[in-house]
Amino acid sequence: GDPVCSEQQLPELMQAFHDYCKKIAKSIVYVTATQKFMDWAITHGFCQCSAAIGDEIILNPQTDPRARRGADGSSLRNKYTYSVRQGITVQEYTGGDQALEQQLEAVKNAWLSSRKGKQLFLFSEIAVFEHRDNKRYFYAQHEGKIVGLLILNRIDAYQGWVLNMLMLVPGAPTTTSEFLIMNALEILRNEGCPFFSVGT
Repeated sequence: GDPVCSEQQLPELMQAFHDYCKKIAKSIVYVTATQKFMDWAITHGFCQCSAAIGDEIILNPQTDPRARRGADGSSLRNKYTYSVRQGITVQEYTGGDQALEQQLEAVKNAWLSSRKGKQLFLFSEIAVFEHRDNKRYFYAQHEGKIVGLLILNRIDAYQGWVLNMLMLVPGAPTTTSEFLIMNALEILRNEGCPFFSVGT
């Protein structure tokens, strides 16, 4: 990904990183870097080529996606209404409740054990509460049980958040993921947040 530093420090950090890799005879491949970073790296001689594998989906929480016209907006409004009728609720977890943390860990375990077929993993273990100072947690409940967990990571460079993980237990209502995201977006909107990335 992109180097985690200010734009002013980018040239110094890149030069130090490339010098270090050259010293230990390692090649460099950047994966999941932004187009902006790749353009800069190629222009400044840190990379010779790039290949696109997808686009980052960025939303402005200040625009309610349910207000969109057309089929997409109508579909989201229907899913939201359906979720409310099903009795799904969304809460934000802010810490200090060990029993709730165990339930959220159980959501992760149920989600992992329910995944079937070929899987691509960029990590070896999902550490739900690691680096929690840079995360936000939203969970969905249905009929007294936690059925979904949404984890966001803070992106200070854009004064916003990126979706880290979205996990549902088997049997969760079909609209749970959309309902979780729409509720999180509403909270971010009320806070004045201008940036939310769904990822690639």
